[in-house]
Amino acid sequence: MLDPVDPALRHLFVFAHQDDDLGYGGLLTRLARNAEAIYVTNGDGLAPEVGADPKDYAAVREAEGAAALAAAGIPRERVTFLHYSEIEIYDHFVDVTERPGEFPRVAAYFRRIADAVAAEVGRVKPDVVWTVAYQQGHPEHDVVHVTAALATRALRPQATLCHLPQYELTILVPLRFAPWFDGEVRAIQLTPEELAAKYRMRDSYPSQVELFGRFQKVIDTLGSLGKLAGRGFSFEQFASRETYAVVPPEFDYLRSTHPVEALNYMRDSHRGVKVRFDRHIRPIVTALLAGAATTETAPRAA
Repeated sequence: MLDPVDPALRHLFVFAHQDDDLGYGGLLTRLARNAEAIYVTNGDGLAPEVGADPKDYAAVREAEGAAALAAAGIPRERVTFLHYSEIEIYDHFVDVTERPGEFPRVAAYFRRIADAVAAEVGRVKPDVVWTVAYQQGHPEHDVVHVTAALATRALRPQATLCHLPQYELTILVPLRFAPWFDGEVRAIQLTPEELAAKYRMRDSYPSQVELFGRFQKVIDTLGSLGKLAGRGFSFEQFASRETYAVVPPEFDYLRSTHPVEALNYMRDSHRGVKVRFDRHIRPIVTALLAGAATTETAPRAA
């Protein structure tokens, strides 16, 4: 049986945006010799929040992403940027309910993204595709995961798809699968050299210093609370362990991983509209799955 973390295999990482890579600096470093990476978006989503021009902010984020992967050992020539605007993606998310008559346009937009991801997966022909977890923590993560899944399924022979947990319930479950995750969670323990590379990756993201500081406080708090149950940990211990899971072929993308809608994409809104799994993301995923099924059953040219 294929070992997903075998460095001799060909690996492709499909990230939604810059800094999705950071939680997996050890894995990236371990597999770097035979790895490529894709960033689907340009990372401009936080530009309005920090008062920056979206194009300028996107340029900064893309430069940071390239520097971070270089710190892990993946050079710029093996990194692909698809440049899709996060702001534009969110516009299309909320258009599902705000402009329901235009859903064919919205579906076509996300099919273009899926086609772009599929073209890169087809070019690389990896043995293992790594992507962000489908966990209803971030809507872009979920859509990108589905595009990576469809592209992986299209490979013959089919490659192995693995997903990497990011966060859910705002950030109360950071870089880990939730306790109710229905699957086998696997983990790697980082060497000192891999942990050092991971910290160098962190330092490649100066625009995200404040965000990373908040993240470390969450980890520190969880580690302190864990001590009450005899399971405490330090930030370094947390960072030295990275988890992943193999995605089964029968994975149901039309079902939320949470029991109630209120737990999906908490505090995630755009243009005053709360982004929901049931009303926004599931219709898009349904369209992507339907488009893939049509492609698979369409007659091939002689």
